[in-house]
Amino acid sequence: MSAIKTLSVLSELDVHMSITKNGIGVTISSGQDCETSFSEYTWDELIDDTVEAHTIPVLKENDYRLSRDSFNYLKECAQKMRREAEDFDERIEGMGILGGGNLN
Repeated sequence: MSAIKTLSVLSELDVHMSITKNGIGVTISSGQDCETSFSEYTWDELIDDTVEAHTIPVLKENDYRLSRDSFNYLKECAQKMRREAEDFDERIEGMGILGGGNLN
């Protein structure tokens, strides 16, 4: 399965998502006039937005809490991201480098 997903909306827009060094890049292009728009969502923005969506403000200023379900969900997301990053690293470590040699 390709890591780059394409979403077509009414055959007018193509949306491409891919991993960048800083986060996730999203390219939206129109098939008709070839206008293209690119935005990058950094890892810290994605994490902040995800945590914020699950937090509940309490009475004290700058005091936010999580429900048990949200806590478990966020922990599971973090663990899954960690495992996927390790698998990603292991996968590329075993690949050869063009022109021969090894990076290590």
